Amino acid sequence: MDLRQVKRLARALMRLHRLSGWTLEFEDGLDFLGMCDDRKSRQIITLSNQFTEHCDASSLTDVMLHEIAHALVGNRHSHGKVWKAKCREIGASPYA
Repeated sequence: MDLRQVKRLARALMRLHRLSGWTLEFEDGLDFLGMCDDRKSRQIITLSNQFTEHCDASSLTDVMLHEIAHALVGNRHSHGKVWKAKCREIGASPYA
C-alpha cells in the first residue's frame, strides 16, 4: 500500500472507533509494527514506516485495530484479558 492509502485506512479506523483527539504518526522502526501512546499529553498511534511499505490492507487493518484496542482500554491493560476482549470485540486478532 502506498502511504496515502495507509493514512486513509488508518484514519478511517480511528474515526470509526471514535478516537477523536488522537493523532497518527509514522516512525522508522524495525522492532515494532505499531504503538499506542495514551498519556494525557500525547494520544498517538504510531506505525512503522518499514511495515507500512510492505503491508496489505488486511494486515494494516489488524495492526491498527490492535493499537485501537490499546487506546480504548488504556495501555495499563497491556496484552491482558481486558485488552484481548476488546480486540475480539472490534475485530482484531488478539496477539501480543
